[in-house]
Amino acid sequence: MRKFVVLALALACIIAAGVLAAQQQSSTAVPPPWAYGFATPPGPAAAPPAAPAAPAAAPAPDPTLHKLPGSTLSFTLAQIRDGFGPADWYPGDHPQMPEIVAHGKRDQQVNACGLCHYPNGKGRPENAGVSGLSSIKWTPWIRVVEADTVPKTRIAGGMFLVLEGAEAGKEPIGQRIIETPEKTEDTELLRNPHSGFVAYVPPGSLKKGEALVTNGGGGKTTQCGVCHGANLEGLGPVPGIAGRSPSYLVRQLYDMQQGARKGIWTDLMKPVVAKLTAEDMLNIAAYTASRAPGGESRRSNQ
Repeated sequence: MRKFVVLALALACIIAAGVLAAQQQSSTAVPPPWAYGFATPPGPAAAPPAAPAAPAAAPAPDPTLHKLPGSTLSFTLAQIRDGFGPADWYPGDHPQMPEIVAHGKRDQQVNACGLCHYPNGKGRPENAGVSGLSSIKWTPWIRVVEADTVPKTRIAGGMFLVLEGAEAGKEPIGQRIIETPEKTEDTELLRNPHSGFVAYVPPGSLKKGEALVTNGGGGKTTQCGVCHGANLEGLGPVPGIAGRSPSYLVRQLYDMQQGARKGIWTDLMKPVVAKLTAEDMLNIAAYTASRAPGGESRRSNQ
């Protein structure tokens, strides 16, 4: 259980740490902005902003109770977003949560792990899934779609959200993976742990990724299954990578290549990632995200 807590707390900070460390590298490499929740690469540090004006009076709490299909519970938005006791819509989906996962530590200003990673541990693109590393097994959460064009999006808290109304439309995907909620309101507003994600990937990326993952791309890298298991579900202390967030996976590959990630096992990955290009990382992440537990495909045509 202690391992789960440490992993959850560490992963919650990975985006900011990864971008900052990558910027500090002497290499001229630029991190793929989409993997870190940006539309463009972060620029040079700006001048400190002017002192903010006095805050306006806080609005009155919204008493509206929200519900989700299949749940007998109802919560206000304040309860859903409570950092020290966020809503648990489906308590029967998971074992009893440790106190740190359910409520954090208010006296130390440590938010509940469940706030960002959800009580089921599946997480979101801006953090990471931690189920499969503890007593909760990993189950499908991401649907992968190869597409030339993708919905136009906005970025909120490191997550791509599909634009609606007059701003809605399509745009070329380019060399990006756009990972977005299946249902924006369910994810952004209600933090519904039954509502997963769709990852749009460039056409052909799955086939290219399969070659890199399964046979090392002709010597460019190492077969992922050697360490992560035949179905990429993990092997011993090595974590599973099948069906995981492609944004998260690319952040890890890039940070290890650039020396920003320095965990105990990182040295084993250095020769694996040394020759990978940004496109290689994208292709690997697209393919691994499309694999469900048991080796099945989660690829969709739309």
